[in-house]
Amino acid sequence: MAYAEKLVKSWRACWRVPGKKTPEKESGFPSEKAALEYAQEREVEARRRGRRTRSSHTLTVEDYAHTWYAGLDLELGSMRGYKGILENHIVPTWGDWLLRDLADADVEFVEWIRRLRAAGYSESRIRAIRGRFSTMCSDAVAHGLLYRNPAAQQRSRGRAAPRRVAAARDREKKVTTSPLGALLIAERAAVLTGRDDEFTMLITKFYTGLRWGELIGIEKTLLSRDRLQVDWQLAEEGSQGMARTPPKRGSIRPIDLPGFLADLLEEQAERVVHPKVDGRAKWCPCGRNLSPEHRHEPGIHVFSGLGRHHWAHSTFLYQYWAPAALGRYYPGDKRKERLVYVDEPPEGGQIGPWDRTRRRASRWDAKKTTPDPAVACWVPIQPGMRRQHLLRHSHRTLLEELRTEDPLTDERMGHANSSIQARYSHVTPGMRRRLCKDLSAAWEAALKDRARILGTESPVPTLDRLLDAHRPSHSGSGSRSAPDTGHRPIRLHAV
Repeated sequence: MAYAEKLVKSWRACWRVPGKKTPEKESGFPSEKAALEYAQEREVEARRRGRRTRSSHTLTVEDYAHTWYAGLDLELGSMRGYKGILENHIVPTWGDWLLRDLADADVEFVEWIRRLRAAGYSESRIRAIRGRFSTMCSDAVAHGLLYRNPAAQQRSRGRAAPRRVAAARDREKKVTTSPLGALLIAERAAVLTGRDDEFTMLITKFYTGLRWGELIGIEKTLLSRDRLQVDWQLAEEGSQGMARTPPKRGSIRPIDLPGFLADLLEEQAERVVHPKVDGRAKWCPCGRNLSPEHRHEPGIHVFSGLGRHHWAHSTFLYQYWAPAALGRYYPGDKRKERLVYVDEPPEGGQIGPWDRTRRRASRWDAKKTTPDPAVACWVPIQPGMRRQHLLRHSHRTLLEELRTEDPLTDERMGHANSSIQARYSHVTPGMRRRLCKDLSAAWEAALKDRARILGTESPVPTLDRLLDAHRPSHSGSGSRSAPDTGHRPIRLHAV
């Protein structure tokens, strides 16, 4: 029979479980009623299970965290995220605590959150850490190892000002770009890599809104003339390699392709070069440490990395995306950050908009007291666009500007909408045709603006061919570049 015992400053809950002579006990309750209710619940749970309930008297947070993590059944990326938070934040701080002592650790928990904020962690990261800790404590309560969750936060509690300020700053970071901005960024990326693949890849991301893993995971067999079927993504799993998994939250979907994008992807599928592998190899070497269910055959993807099977997110971000969009390598890194410099042109020559130094080392030579003769640098095309994921935000914004219907927008972005309106709204062929027509018009307008601002020549062969339609057709023109306006040759202003 469950009962409560009076202690000096609190109450203790006591209950019996099958198979054990001595009762289970849990202390720290503020009142007799709370202790008795908890004991009764634990006794009913123990009888239902028909076995002895695990004691929390000697169970540490670290031991429970390992057991809790082993019982999770999540996607590979989510499991990696949970493991990182446990190993880097929860266990180092709370690992030596007894699990039962967490129930009254409200003050210590608040101080921990303050230390994380003072250490410079972003609000989104702190929310993730708090969320994982709260989930773990909630499961411990459900298993009878805690009587309350110290990390549970009631709605409308706490200071509202910091949350609203953080939300406003987060919105400011969500920078988007126009079709012309995406075109210029893609052109710069192709100039940096020296091939057309990255031009097509970034144009595809802007006009489809694919996530990064879905973009590099486009398979040739899922690409048709007017539609791209998104069934898989390539997820980076650290030292294990690239895992072939379903898209985030199972967002399998078709994406309608406008004619120009279908042509670009068809050419890319024929042009792509994958690193050579053993002819007898069944699997791509990119996932040699993964189980067969997460591996894929070699050479099945539309895009490949530069000298590697697939692009690593961080490599492309800092070495190609950042200099293309922001004009800086490794922005924010005090040790590696540098501008994209342009060397002094030959005598009598002019600086072209795509000129740059091809040396990867720092502009400062340790043996010299003066820097190399860099006379210019690339300006940002879209200031603040620090991640290629913002092209997905830009695509969503473009759909809003084109007044695309909500059902088609949700389908294209891979978002689930459980509202009543979404249940009774459906995508029609007319919606698909209208959207493809509008996207094609946005593309043609971007090409026209590109020709007007920077001329009708491009160092990227694919774009140079696409600009043919905007070159003067009358005889005697003799020039394929923009007319002389009297301004400096470099005209790469923010778009």
